[in-house]
Amino acid sequence: MLVRVKVKLKSLRNNKSILVPTLLNTGFTSDELDIHIPRDIAIKLGL
Repeated sequence: MLVRVKVKLKSLRNNKSILVPTLLNTGFTSDELDIHIPRDIAIKLGL
């Protein structure tokens, strides 16, 4: 089951934040926390 929610991402480097739509519970599994964000969002956050 897919769930769409809005998430506020905040950079710890410069305190910039942005509200983005996200897709949760996609069935992807990993031993570590994985967060993938589009390049344009990373640039807006100064990452």
